[in-house]
Amino acid sequence: MKRFLLIACITLAILVLSVGLVWLRLRADKPERLIARLESAKGTERQDILLRLSLSRGDVIATLLHAFDRAAAPAFRAELLDLALKRNLREPDERVESLVRKALTDKAAEPRRAAAYGLVAYGNPKQQLALADAVRDADPPVRRHAYALFASGGYGPNNRGAFGLLPAEQLTNLIAACVEKMKTETDPEMAFLARSVVGREITIRCEEAAQALLSADVSKAKALIEGALVLDPENQQAQVRLARLYLATGDSTAAVAAARQYAALIETPRLSKAPVIDGDPSDEVWREGYTTERFYHTTSTYVAKPTTGKSRCHVGHRDGMIYVAMLGFEDDLDQLVVKHKDRDGDIWFDDCVELIFSPDCSEKDFIQFIINPAGTVMDQRSGDKTANFKCEHKAGVFKERGYWAVEFAIEAKELTPTPVTTGTVWAVNFFRARIGAASEHSCIWPMYGYALRPGLYPLAIFKDAPGRGD
Repeated sequence: MKRFLLIACITLAILVLSVGLVWLRLRADKPERLIARLESAKGTERQDILLRLSLSRGDVIATLLHAFDRAAAPAFRAELLDLALKRNLREPDERVESLVRKALTDKAAEPRRAAAYGLVAYGNPKQQLALADAVRDADPPVRRHAYALFASGGYGPNNRGAFGLLPAEQLTNLIAACVEKMKTETDPEMAFLARSVVGREITIRCEEAAQALLSADVSKAKALIEGALVLDPENQQAQVRLARLYLATGDSTAAVAAARQYAALIETPRLSKAPVIDGDPSDEVWREGYTTERFYHTTSTYVAKPTTGKSRCHVGHRDGMIYVAMLGFEDDLDQLVVKHKDRDGDIWFDDCVELIFSPDCSEKDFIQFIINPAGTVMDQRSGDKTANFKCEHKAGVFKERGYWAVEFAIEAKELTPTPVTTGTVWAVNFFRARIGAASEHSCIWPMYGYALRPGLYPLAIFKDAPGRGD
């Protein structure tokens, strides 16, 4: 009997001890105690506390809010906010939004940075509206997050995120702030981001102007484009849109004048003789043509961005023929990617040039030629690859000169039944894709994200061509 009682006492003691240990562990794992230890914890202890916090039950958000108000160290307040935002992803709590707003007005930069980053990384579009005023923040990292948020995303009505949810007055204030900041930011990247926010608004206005023009509402279209140019007179999308608006309304003189003013006019001269189309653009006659080495990133969405790679384009005409030469410079021409040898293959996966013509200056119709360093061509009319055109095209790789080149010639009547005469205006754009040495798609006029946007192509005017009666 005594032995039985002894075993029972030992078992009871073990049970009490186990329960006590569990109770103590649960008490130690309460959010308020974990947070109290977190501020001074380091190394593996800190990681252990963070793990326990993530698994804690109860009103953790309330504990984090209370701790944030009491925390003296700005870095610790930033960490508490980050914990609250991550917790909010799993268990949404409207109190987190008020905490974020409080952090955005914190006197110290660390909590404001944490709030800006957290909204971008974890917030939904409605919550991200709180960042609209952050473009004026004194701290550059905070402004960077705000710029990046409002400059990212599409321009379609259903793809604007927080930008599209901004009330009219708040949107006006955001754009006004970014107009100011794109002029005063001393860091070029920050100025670029601020200009990108403005560029997004300009893109939306330009797209709305294009739709207004299709609806024959010329006054609305012009007001939208002129308003866009007020925001950023250097925006090349708005510049070419203005020239194209004049052209669409029948005022070719004003269209050419505007395009010339904004350097969106490819003044194509009559060459003294026809170039030899052999892939070698060293013929002196090419120097008589329109020539440019100014190329832009096709994929830069809201701001025109010059390329780092060097390219050159020559354009001219003679006796009803259109001539184009494109040169692509590379430090190592052995890196060129040339895999496609069949006509109308997927040549855009190679290093290549793209020549696009829109004789009727349409918003959607175009004729495209893609040619790689092997001289292989893909041609299409507005996406129809069965439309093959009679053209001359040769390519060459010239390692001793540091470039590869394409020469191209086509009769204008292959592209349009309307004869080319002096003053004839087309829309064109010429591109180069660098695949092997660099991931870079470039063009002689910025496309704001996508090459096949005929409504943004610059104008080309033919000079010194014979008249129709000649």
